[in-house]
Parts: sequence; C-alpha cells; structure tokens
Amino acid sequence: MKYFVLSAAARWPRMLALSCLLGLPASLSAQEVKKYNVLFFYVDDLRPELKSYGVEHMSTPNIDKLAGSAVQFQQAHCQQAVCTPSRASMLTGTRPDVTKVYDIHKYFRTTPALANVVTLPQIFTNNGYTTVRVGKVFHQEDDQSWNGKAASLADPAGKVVDDGNAIQVVDKPDNLFKDGITASKAVATLAQLKDGGKPFFLAVGMSRPHLPFVVPQKHWGKYPNVLLPPADYVQLPKDIPSIALGGSGLQEFRGYNDMESQPQGPFTGNVAKDLRRAYFAAISHTDEQIGRVINELDRLNLRENTIIVLVADHGFKLGELGQWGKFTNFELDTRVPLIMDVPGAPGNQKRRQQVELLDLYPTLCDLTGLTKPAHLQGTSFKHLFVTNTTAAAKPAVFSQFPRWQDDRKINIMGYSMRTPRYRFTRWQEQPNPSVVIARELYDHETDPLEKKNIIGTADPNLVKQLDQQLTDALKVQAAEAAKISTAARGAAPQPSRAADDAEAETTLAVFPNPSEGIFHVQLDPQTWTGASVRVVDGIGRTVRQLTYQGQEWLPLDLSQQKAGLYQLRVEKGPRVKTQALQKH
Repeated sequence: MKYFVLSAAARWPRMLALSCLLGLPASLSAQEVKKYNVLFFYVDDLRPELKSYGVEHMSTPNIDKLAGSAVQFQQAHCQQAVCTPSRASMLTGTRPDVTKVYDIHKYFRTTPALANVVTLPQIFTNNGYTTVRVGKVFHQEDDQSWNGKAASLADPAGKVVDDGNAIQVVDKPDNLFKDGITASKAVATLAQLKDGGKPFFLAVGMSRPHLPFVVPQKHWGKYPNVLLPPADYVQLPKDIPSIALGGSGLQEFRGYNDMESQPQGPFTGNVAKDLRRAYFAAISHTDEQIGRVINELDRLNLRENTIIVLVADHGFKLGELGQWGKFTNFELDTRVPLIMDVPGAPGNQKRRQQVELLDLYPTLCDLTGLTKPAHLQGTSFKHLFVTNTTAAAKPAVFSQFPRWQDDRKINIMGYSMRTPRYRFTRWQEQPNPSVVIARELYDHETDPLEKKNIIGTADPNLVKQLDQQLTDALKVQAAEAAKISTAARGAAPQPSRAADDAEAETTLAVFPNPSEGIFHVQLDPQTWTGASVRVVDGIGRTVRQLTYQGQEWLPLDLSQQKAGLYQLRVEKGPRVKTQALQKH
C-alpha cells in the first residue's frame, strides 16, 4: 500500500479523488466535485524505450519520475502502426475499419460515419472545458475538436532548421529545436489556462523520435556507440510470410539525403549504430521537454487536480527482425508506452493487463465524470487504477495493417490479435475474408521478440481456437461498425469537411509541365482565396507551401524535388482538397 503524506490543504482533494475513483462514499455531491484537468502528451514513433520500462541504457529521468507517481501500462497496443490511422482511431474511439483511415493522407471526417463524430478533445469541449493543442495531435488537424488557442510565442532566433538528413546533430540548446519550441508554448499556455479559471484539456504533441532525428549534441553525447547494445536478432523472423514484412519502413528512411546512397536492404554497420543512437538521443530530448511542461504544472499548483497522460501513437523497429520503422503488425510496432498519473490513484504501479489505445477515450470520460458517447468501441480501464489490482485483462487486443494494389486500393488486410500469451495474425482478402493468404503465430512466453512463426508446428487445436477467437472478434467489431454507420445516417446533417469537399469537387485542376517539373494549379477564387496550398512527399514532409491569393493560375515549382509521387493539399477552414502529383 502506498501512503500519501500531504498537508491538510492538499490532502482533501486527493482523498476525495480517491473516494470517487474507487467508488467510495464522499461527503460532497458529484456536482460539487471539481473537474480534473487533463494534460495529454502525445509522442510520435516512441516505442517503450524508456528506463521506467526496464531499458537500462536510456536516459529518461523526467518520464521515469512521472512513472514513479503514476500507473504504467506494460502492454498497451495501438490499432494500426502508422501515425494517421493510429491517431484517428484513438482520438475518435473507433477502429480503423470504422475510420477508414489506413494511410497518412486521409482525413477521418471524410468517412461518412464519422463526419460529425465527437472526438476525445471534443467531448471535453462540449462539457465546459477549455481545450487546446500545442504541436501535432491529429495528423490532419481537426479545428472543431478545440475551442481554445495556444499561447502566441514568436519562434526564437537561431531556431534549428531541418536540413533534409535523417541524422542531424546540432550543438544548440534544446529550446531552439522543434519540440523545445512546442514545450515553451505549452509552458506559456498552462499559465494562460490557469488564469482562465476553467478546467482544461491541453494536448502537447511531441515530434521526436519521429524521423528526421534532429537532436541536440548534449543528448547525442549520452549514447556513445561503444556502450550501446546492438539490435536484438537482426535476421528476418523464421518461416515468415513475405506479406507480413513492412518494406515501407526502409522507404521512409531512404527519403532522406544521407540515406539515399546506402546499399539496398536493411541498414548495417556504423549506419545502423548511428541511427539507433540518434533515435535514443531524440527520446532524451523529448524527455527533457516533457519535464519542462510538468515542472510548470507543478509550479502553478495545478498538479493536484490534473490527470497526466503520456502515450505514443505506435512503436518502431531499429534493425530488429531485419526491419526498420513501422508499418507492420509485429509487437515492436504495435506496443507503446502508456503512463497515467491520476489524482488519488496509487503511484509507481505497473500493470500487465492489456489495453488498447482506443480504450483511452472511455477511460478519460470515466475518470472525469463525463458521459461516454455511444459510438465508442473501446472499454474503460478505470478499474486498473487501484493498488496492486489483480483485475482480469482483456482476453485480447487487436491491431491491423493493410496491403495495397498498385492503385492504392486495399485488397488484403492483416488482422493481428494479441492475447496474454500469443500473437495470432491472419492475412485475408478484402472484401472476401474467407480467402486467407497467410497466418502467423508467436508464443510470447518463449519468443517475446517474435523471431519464429510457429503456425506450421503449433498444436492444430490451438491454431483452430485462436483462429475462431479472431473470427468471432471481427464479427463483433463489424456489428459495432454497422451500428455506428446506421446512427450516423440517422443524425441531423451538419456542415463537415466531407460535404465541403463534395461542393468543391470541380474547383481544382492541375496541369503539369513534366520537362520543367512545374505544376499549374487552377482554383476557384471565390472558394479558395486565402487557402493554404501544400505539397507533401511520400513520407509526409511538406516540400512546398504557399497561400493562394486568387490568381487564375498558381505555379508550383517542384523542379528541385526528386521524382516520385507527391500529394497536393489545399485547405481553407473546414474545406480540404487533395490530389496526387506525379513528378517525373
């Protein structure tokens, strides 16, 4: 049992919080209980490479300190291991087969069933909170989810600028880097929110350790290559079907200048060592920024009434299993850190029970006393915030990843089910799920890294049982999806990005000049004047950005860009229009 030694002034909120949390009687009515604030750290591409998760070579003192006062979930899994689908799933509380977001480009509100969905921050907006984001939260930001604005700070002089390399070590202070600037804005926003006097939901999106690994020299110096352990098991898993491998991971790295000339195949030697080192240094940089924000929360005396959440959108591979990046259903991709500090709950607790990221939405509703929307597919795990609880885990958690034909039409989906002992993955045709392409089975009691697919040697009864368990779960999920879709069709129509897109369907035309690499874009001035026009490359980087001023033709010069497929995005308020651009 953990005992709290608090002053009389501080003790009452914690005791009342604990009584509410555990369902114990309290002398105040629910209406008199002060609403909890929520400080929500959302980190990009962070696997549980933290000292609090037992990774001894890591320097993450601020996150470790948070874990010491919080509940740390050892088996938290995302629903698809790539940024946009994972974030759309968690923040809407629905699975990817409901969001229909399977790649980095699609905006979830263009799915008819979710055109008017109430997102996680939006449920707080609708219940009297001030809701603010700083940094990346949704991949395509959703303005209607928020009602507040972050503090306005000018970028500092000398800020670090991305030079196009995957590894960039710069000898400058942390506050001049992208996440340092985000932390500074979050610190200023906290003071602004305290002065506002209302409960708040503040989401702070950290970009690192997502590529490129732009890191301060001081953090790079913490991880000399001679002291770092090599990647575990750099061979491909044995007996693995080729469809399970994520070739896109290497493509993401090879889009950077310093990786272009590397030999084909997985990275090896000093390049592999430096990439791992840079990833670890990026984590330490992010850890320091998270510490700055939490320290300000403490300084403003807001900690006692604030739930702190730290979570990542998905994991990452650093050469393990002969692979790099994400884009697969392996444990290294789906498993993420999840740490939650809840007022009144015990600290320094580790939970082995499995949870899914879409469970966060109903859990935060329960912890803050908000009524959960009917569309949620996740399950609240509020009951796990009890000292040394032995509450049963979910029987399984689920992830998935698609495979595409050349025209980007999904024709195969890999559904992966993680039970407390096994990972069972089935690759099946879409929309003909009875046609199974391949299966995978890994025993985590004997093979936690998933080095060998034992589907061909396992007990046939076990395989049959797991196969049926997955089939039954997918049927339940399909029924939930149908219910959400039916409810959406019956809802009163409201303006949405999807509707605006339909109205503007004929307002965008692109005429390429292949020999010069210039694309001329024609837009309707009445609809699009003042719009943001961006060109995004295959790994999500903005390579060209400008504002449409109402001219008849808008030239986009991509002559200095590499050949390949790009996406043109035109955005104005709730309207958005996208179109593929092929640069030869």
